[in-house]
Amino acid sequence: MDIEQVQPGMKLAEDVHNLTGMVLCRAGTVLTENLIERLKTAGIGKISIEETILPEKAKKLFEEKKILLDKAFNKKNNSMQIIKEVFLRFWEQKYFGS
Repeated sequence: MDIEQVQPGMKLAEDVHNLTGMVLCRAGTVLTENLIERLKTAGIGKISIEETILPEKAKKLFEEKKILLDKAFNKKNNSMQIIKEVFLRFWEQKYFGS
């Protein structure tokens, strides 16, 4: 995302490096006005921002993933059910953080 479009409160998805490769900010850092200005001053033009998913959309996306998993792993095979559960836990963590 262009640094001019970044807003305070957004979270970095990746580390931000300067031209020499030094890490300026780590992934997961929540941006403040002051930090955004410092990044601009350091010549940073683009950064990667974590996607924010609203709770309503998260629930819808999770339900869509569950349907896909049910279709893909509909066999009664125990190992297939274990794989399905792993995917379900992954998507649950991604969308709900639980």
